[in-house]
Amino acid sequence: MNKNTLMMQKIIFAYHPLFKTDLKLQTYALNDTEIFNVERLVEQSMAEASCGAYDFIDGSHEDFSDGTECKTASIRQNASKSSSANCNTHNGEISNVSTAGGNQKSGAIRCVIYNPHFHELQYYFIPKSWWAYNVTRHPTTGVGKIVFSYNRSNNTIAKLDKFKVLDFSTLATEK
Repeated sequence: MNKNTLMMQKIIFAYHPLFKTDLKLQTYALNDTEIFNVERLVEQSMAEASCGAYDFIDGSHEDFSDGTECKTASIRQNASKSSSANCNTHNGEISNVSTAGGNQKSGAIRCVIYNPHFHELQYYFIPKSWWAYNVTRHPTTGVGKIVFSYNRSNNTIAKLDKFKVLDFSTLATEK
């Protein structure tokens, strides 16, 4: 199972208004997840799961009318090269949190991270007051990202664990 398939099954089929009641569409989507813009469908599903707390607006520095941003990310399968002695450490990143010109997303980040080691999704509500000071710029493009390390032996992302929430519904309704 890959990231897109898991997001389809756990998020989009459960929350997206077009998918949650259409079994034919669900079957079609599972047969070829790559033809769908899964990240956008997750954003739309999040707005639906918010129970009206905000709308999906797809603005230039925010996805939702409350100023928050939806991001998806993945933990890498291969062990970190910087810690070759510890094959339990894997890197990941939340990309495009700021532009090459330095313009940051407007508010908190609602992030869904795919964990390929346990084939699960993890959910994080990351306030801007924290992430704005933890942006790493790509050396050639200048685009900002939040880098993190995942420890497979204890299933943690130490840098983000204080922002972890229970499930997608909680992530969607967090303020």
